This record gives sequence, C-alpha cells and structure tokens, in this order.
Amino acid sequence: MVIEPISTSELLTVAEFAKAADKSAQHIYRLLSTKLAPFVTIVNEQKMIKSEALQLFTPDTTFDNSGDNKLTTALQQTIDTQAAHIEQLYLQLAVKDEQLSGIIDRLHESHVITLQLTDRQQQLLQAAIDESESASTQTDTPEPPPTIPEQPVKQKWYQRLFVRRKSTK
Repeated sequence: MVIEPISTSELLTVAEFAKAADKSAQHIYRLLSTKLAPFVTIVNEQKMIKSEALQLFTPDTTFDNSGDNKLTTALQQTIDTQAAHIEQLYLQLAVKDEQLSGIIDRLHESHVITLQLTDRQQQLLQAAIDESESASTQTDTPEPPPTIPEQPVKQKWYQRLFVRRKSTK
C-alpha cells in the first residue's frame, strides 16, 4: 500500500472551507467529527479539510423522477390522514362547545336562584327586625331577640349543579 502525500493545494483550513461551502465556521467545526471526519487531516497542528469534501455541500442538480410518484402518493396519504384528524378534532370541539353552553346555562340558573334566595332572606330578616321593634315598643318587658333563620349551608358550585334527588320508592 502506497501512501501518496497530499498536496497542500488540495487542503483548506476550516475558515476557507466554510467560506467555500457558504456555511459558518462554527457549523463546519460541528461537522468535523461526523460528516467531515473522513476528509480531515492535521498539518502543523492545524485541522485541514480536503477540498473534495465541498461536494457534500453542493446541491445535486440531477434528479431521479422514478420515486416521485411514490413520494407524492405517500405525501397525499399523509395529508388525507391529517385532514381527517383535523375534521375529527373540529367535531369534538363542537361537542365541547355544546357541553360548555349547557354548563353556562346551569350556572346562570343557579346564580338567579341564589339571588332570589338572598333577596328572600333579606326580606325575612327585615320582617323579623320590624316585628321585634314593634313588640318592644308595645311592652316594657324585654323579650329575647328574634331567632334569625340559619344561613343555608354553602355548597360548592358543582354540588349546586349536580343535586342528587332522593328517590321516591
């Protein structure tokens, strides 16, 4: 096996190679251990790249159209699959919108009921206060304060929405 010396005219520094390949020097340094490894030699403690490695960075102008139909068919199948998936997601989104609309309606109804109960509670409290005032002005004996109706137990919003009804068996 005869090893022919490589002339320095065939070797390029990393910076020269990067300029010739129209890439950044940093990109070329990253490729030195992978793609460009077979073309790297060290001369005077400096990494040099064979000029034939430039072929890796020039676009190939010859095209083979034999695989074009297979590629087009595969791409069209992928597009069709993705389109079907998107359509399914739109349908799911419509169902979720309907569910949210129903929940919003129930929340509105529960809010209205809460407001009505609060108004009724204030009316009862005012009536009790008025009654105690009228009773205290008529008699000199102090009476115990009127009993204020207990506050209803505050339930969480989902407990108010999904009330369990007792069955009448």
